Amino acid sequence: MSYGLILGGDGSKSAFELGVWKGLMEINVEICAVTGSSIGLVNAALIAQNDFELAISFWSEGFMSEYNRYNQILTENYLALWSKLEDHEFRSAFKTFIYSEIPEIKAFKDYLAKYLNEDKIRGSSVNLILQTYSPKDIKPAGISIDQIPEGDLMDHILSGFSYPALRIGTDISETPGSLLTEFGYLKHILAGQSADHGFPYGNKPRPIESVSIQNSEHLGLTLEFDPVMFERNVAMGHLDTLKKFDVLQGKYYYLDLTEGMSDFTKFKEHLGFPLPGEDGIKLPSLLGIKNFGTREENISSISGLLGFTPYRGRPMAISMIEMTARNLNVPRLKKYTCDELIGEIFQSVNSLLDKHLASIKSPEKILSIFKLNDEEGTPLDEISFLSYYMYFLSIGVNSRFPLKKLTENFTPEISLSIITLLYLSNG
Repeated sequence: MSYGLILGGDGSKSAFELGVWKGLMEINVEICAVTGSSIGLVNAALIAQNDFELAISFWSEGFMSEYNRYNQILTENYLALWSKLEDHEFRSAFKTFIYSEIPEIKAFKDYLAKYLNEDKIRGSSVNLILQTYSPKDIKPAGISIDQIPEGDLMDHILSGFSYPALRIGTDISETPGSLLTEFGYLKHILAGQSADHGFPYGNKPRPIESVSIQNSEHLGLTLEFDPVMFERNVAMGHLDTLKKFDVLQGKYYYLDLTEGMSDFTKFKEHLGFPLPGEDGIKLPSLLGIKNFGTREENISSISGLLGFTPYRGRPMAISMIEMTARNLNVPRLKKYTCDELIGEIFQSVNSLLDKHLASIKSPEKILSIFKLNDEEGTPLDEISFLSYYMYFLSIGVNSRFPLKKLTENFTPEISLSIITLLYLSNG
């Protein structure tokens, strides 16, 4: 069985939803139907049309500027003319507005028609189901493409994401999830929505399977459009989808565990064994123990420290690589092999040392980090983290500055990240 795809009504989710679609295509998850509400209707139509590059162009080549001009005239009419009307009067006025030749409306319809091909959508294997308002009487309508008269698709889309924003309390009664079940689609994928979006289903059958693909970071303001943010959100949707279907692993990063594992395997196999020289002598201080024991005991100490981090219960070696990369601000929205992520860690360390060596070696910098770390919840930036690491390396075993005084300022993630760097550097 294939899935029905549910899209949200938040404009900022549009890029993420396109990324989800890209991910589903990449792993050959079949979509048999797509639905959305409000502005999500546009993405639903684009997905039914089945042209990913055209969908990207739709959003990146001027949709928001056209939409903002349309929305401005819509708002002006509402405030000046419609806000005090009775509901039936408002419906009549809004219907006249939708079918008018006001330049802003005509330009917006022309923009939609430039990208949305009604014939292609009607011939698609993906059934487009609209959660909209009928443009004829401005009443709620859950309707599929084959129930819409030919030539009327644009008007159904336009009324669907215009009307609910104007009349709070008269929004569409059906949720996207229940609308899909009404049309017989009982396996759902929810793109970029809360886990309970589309629920409850009332008396309708619940889905056989419901997969919610959450955005792993904030997507931006509701109708914010910035090219960099748009590209970022598409990448996030793509990668979050691959992780949801276990193609990629990791808590924070996106890791392909099927290749590129040689350096990581060496790190994993070496972890817990003593290290040579002063690094090995100082290493127990990071774990809060006096001396290294057997490898099993040392791994247990590392595991105990991991239990105080958000990575608790996750694979140890991968978690240590991830938290180190994060402390060094290695870019997140990219597919990595474990060896590639290790390479990025070394590259980040070398780059930061080249750019900020004087700052990192400054006693004033170290003191400022200590002071910041006393303020609960104050995060360290990558320069501060690297300063801690370099300061830890620079302290001699018999230094008058006790290691314990330094390591007591470390969070578990900082200690584990420094341990990771020590093992990688001694590998």
